[in-house]
Amino acid sequence: MTNQLIEYSDSFIVSSDPANGALNLSADGSTFSVQLNNPIAIPHDAKNCTLEVVQASIWYTSPNISAALGNNEFTIYQNIYDPTTIIIPDGLYSRAALNAYLQLAFVNEGLPADLITLSENASTQQTVLVFNYVGWTVDMTGANTCREILGFNSRLVPLVPTTIVGQSEASDNIAAFNTLNSYLISTNLINNGISVNADGRNIICQVPIKASPGSQLNFQPINTVRTSARNLIGNATNRFDVWLTDQRGIKINTFGEYYDVLIVLRWWM
Repeated sequence: MTNQLIEYSDSFIVSSDPANGALNLSADGSTFSVQLNNPIAIPHDAKNCTLEVVQASIWYTSPNISAALGNNEFTIYQNIYDPTTIIIPDGLYSRAALNAYLQLAFVNEGLPADLITLSENASTQQTVLVFNYVGWTVDMTGANTCREILGFNSRLVPLVPTTIVGQSEASDNIAAFNTLNSYLISTNLINNGISVNADGRNIICQVPIKASPGSQLNFQPINTVRTSARNLIGNATNRFDVWLTDQRGIKINTFGEYYDVLIVLRWWM
């Protein structure tokens, strides 16, 4: 008769908030270090060890337009030799929110608020620029334009200045305001973690976007995903890093907000 293994577990919350003890918080808020008073010490004779995330809280404020992303400019001109470039503040924009900001910016430049309207074709998911005045062009050729968010190729929109009031131009591609599809939480507490295709990035959890911009994502999966933490067996660990990325593995700007993760370790003896 074989001996039945007994399951043991340990839980702890890691938080990026320095008030909660986070160390070395990166300037963009994505990465921090954890220093534990009581080290993680999985016995050397444990037969297996796993790690899982049972809860995570993340504020959905990560910018889709910013200077860091290189897509924060909107350039217009009525005369090719006198362009006006509007610098869009870092932020998480919907089409309507970007349209509202541009209207304010136009007025600040001494232009009509309704100079250009950002509309959409919901059926094709394209952005539609509506020109309410004659003789205007949007220059999408610059390196830092917001063309990809709006769905345009690198070109003038329209190719020649507008000739009629209400002239419209649809984007070349689908608009991409939802550049962030999910958050990935990673840590060097484990090796490899959950793979994205063949790429192991130390991922321990994927948090889907199920909240409106500016809201908090409170993730509590019904079925958690366990990943191997066998590297912890027989090793005492009291310091490790945690970081937050988008679905492509690019570290996320948390826009001044903090996030926390509830982690459970399980082992069997």
